Amino acid sequence: GGATQPLRLPRPLPLLPMLRNAARAARSAVVTARRAGAPAAPPAPAPATRRSLQSSSSAASFNTGGLEPMPRAELGPEWESSVAPTCSRTVQDVLRALHAPLPPELLQHRRVDNTGKTLTHIPWQVVNRQLTYLAPGWCGEVKFIHYGRESVTVTYKLSIPCADGTISRESTGTKRLHSDGFGEPEQLAEQQAFCRAAARLGLGLYLYPDPAPPKMDG
Repeated sequence: GGATQPLRLPRPLPLLPMLRNAARAARSAVVTARRAGAPAAPPAPAPATRRSLQSSSSAASFNTGGLEPMPRAELGPEWESSVAPTCSRTVQDVLRALHAPLPPELLQHRRVDNTGKTLTHIPWQVVNRQLTYLAPGWCGEVKFIHYGRESVTVTYKLSIPCADGTISRESTGTKRLHSDGFGEPEQLAEQQAFCRAAARLGLGLYLYPDPAPPKMDG
């Protein structure tokens, strides 16, 4: 029989479809080779799993001590969703890393209506990536959603496992139900609550002004 054609994988696809297509193509090559009476070509190696790819990335971030800013390369959702499930640093080390100021290019500035003031804030995407880089294994959940007459309030809990325990903070975010902003009000409220919970752990806390001391009577 004729020689079998080398196995050609499809164009890059998301991980699960790629695994399915590679397995299907390998089986097809084996069947074709058997029918032709020639030895089957060895199947192509399976793509590395997201966990194996993440293991080296997590180790690299720990080697820096977690005090440097996030690498400039964009981290996709697959990188973010496959972080190491545990943290080898102490609570004190993680909090110290989260309290470090961020590079100015990661911040955004927004002018407040009718006041002329400019507020500096951290986009929620940057908060997400910084947490993944500085505190691998973090997790969050929506604890409560409350609907008022004109607004929705979301309570969000953020937790970080550390070598000596887990630290958690909760915060709320509120958005008007009939605002002109992009996105659903529940989604926007969750993003606000998420960023505030991260600030309570120290991420971007320095951007919030210190409260004025109370005035003493007399």
